[in-house]
Amino acid sequence: MSKNHDQWQRREGYGGPESFPEDGLAQFSVGETQALHGREISLYLEDGRVIEYRFDDEHRVSAQLTQGGRGIVVDGCTYWATECAPNTFFFRHGVTDEPRLTTCVAINFGSGVCAVIEGEIPNKGDDNFRIRIVHTRGALTKDGVVPDFPEELIGQHFVAEYSDRYAWELIYLTDKWITWRGVKGNPGIADTEEYQASAFSSDTHLVSWSEKAETMAAVFFYNFSERTVTGHMWGYAPEEDRIFHAPLGARIVPPKEFGIALRTPEDEGEGRGSSEKNIELVLRSHEEVWNNKRYDLIPELYTEDYAAHFICDLEVRGQAGVRDFICGHHQSFPDWHEVIVDVVAEGDRVVTRYNSTGTHQGVFQGLEPTGRTCTIGEVSIYRIADGKIAEQWGFPDGLSHMQQLTGAD
Repeated sequence: MSKNHDQWQRREGYGGPESFPEDGLAQFSVGETQALHGREISLYLEDGRVIEYRFDDEHRVSAQLTQGGRGIVVDGCTYWATECAPNTFFFRHGVTDEPRLTTCVAINFGSGVCAVIEGEIPNKGDDNFRIRIVHTRGALTKDGVVPDFPEELIGQHFVAEYSDRYAWELIYLTDKWITWRGVKGNPGIADTEEYQASAFSSDTHLVSWSEKAETMAAVFFYNFSERTVTGHMWGYAPEEDRIFHAPLGARIVPPKEFGIALRTPEDEGEGRGSSEKNIELVLRSHEEVWNNKRYDLIPELYTEDYAAHFICDLEVRGQAGVRDFICGHHQSFPDWHEVIVDVVAEGDRVVTRYNSTGTHQGVFQGLEPTGRTCTIGEVSIYRIADGKIAEQWGFPDGLSHMQQLTGAD
């Protein structure tokens, strides 16, 4: 990857971080609070660090590491805080003389749990354009219990509406993957991200992820009882050489209010365990094999007698066959990337609807490289057997694919 502005990626059809209004994503905020003013708090984190916070006034906070960690300084840095649930606070602050560092903290004084999310925007010239974030759980006392992963989060499907202009649909597919898409403000923009989460109670959860397609990261505190979202999004706009910060405040809205319907096995009263495992298996195929070229995982994900049937009369057989097929496709489209839009699971079947994008840099179906980038819609049906993908029926939009590559109408 070149060490200049080309390192900073951007989704096609989207204006990038600089297009985000820093004050336009918190119309439904629960409001700021000054209740932390004058308090001193110690956080005992599971990585062995101890951080002592002192809230100097309504807008300034100081912190010091008294055990473990590196020598960062938080001395009178600006912060904002909100009481996102009863006796539970979320606040965000910067680091002295380190504008590329951001810290978000959630504290539940009732249960004594906490979590700290620290993000670092890479410098120009770094090979990795993604924001590096660390999600660390902890407690407010030395021997306190740290929060667990919120199992209740899996299967949650809702729309987070941040303002009259912005709303996103979110589906927490597994304990690792979430898929999202813009339904207001950024329609058509979608992706699947790897996330981390901490449970603050049965209906309040802290979630964080760093986007894999752009230099952006986000932290969300969900209060499903009050149906609110509090959090923070930040990123880097390379053309303007600007770091942006956007406080988040949203309301949780049923998808049907936006005309969205998704039926899952849970709707029919079926058990969640097998469907979740099947979904995660298929998502790993999309993300790790197709997107990240982890061919070594094929024996783990596909059966020895795997069979694929594509609408264009293409047949693929066995683990060697699927490896040759995917490798060959990557030779034609080295940057091939698949974004999940919908997932439905029932019995031994998983169905995914996804958008695939790639740049034509190798021979494809007899067509010499054109250098054109194309995006097509696809649907695949998978049959799962003994924890692996045994069969697949693929329905890519082949006509649109060839039209985009040849420039034909």
